Amino acid sequence: MDIDVIVTKASNPKGVTFELDDGNGKTQSLDFKNDKHPGIIIYFNIVDPDETGLVFKPTPSNALWVESQGTPPACPTSPSTWNQFVPLSVERSGKQLIVYNRNKAQKQFAFTFWFEWPGGKSVDYDPIGNNQNGQRE
Repeated sequence: MDIDVIVTKASNPKGVTFELDDGNGKTQSLDFKNDKHPGIIIYFNIVDPDETGLVFKPTPSNALWVESQGTPPACPTSPSTWNQFVPLSVERSGKQLIVYNRNKAQKQFAFTFWFEWPGGKSVDYDPIGNNQNGQRE
């Protein structure tokens, strides 16, 4: 599954805005479905039309934090993991984050991407995920 992470310059405190495009249009929330067959490899690809230079943090566990507790779960504010949504690798000179979504737990979760500006300053983005797959039948 390929998902674009669109970065646009902005005059807000972060200096950018973010949107996701899963092929069905721009969104801030992603639904993950795989016809009751757990396991989706997701390629999050930075699309940077304004040439901001943002890249994912180079260590996968620093590039993605995940929180699954709570209803709805709160966006993670510290490094956190969930065994259903696992960052595997940062590729393409930091422009791609590869994640394995086991998609066995049918539930909503929150995640935070972490990026770096040229020079190393960090910036975050907090979309929402929704596993709609569940166990194999």
